[in-house]
Amino acid sequence: MIQYLNVFFYDIYPYICATVFFLGSLAAL
Repeated sequence: MIQYLNVFFYDIYPYICATVFFLGSLAAL
């Protein structure tokens, strides 16, 4: 279960970072 969560987290992590960065850019405007 932990291993599956690790793989899932690392697989979706870049998308989370991209979303946070995108929202941050919008907020900066």
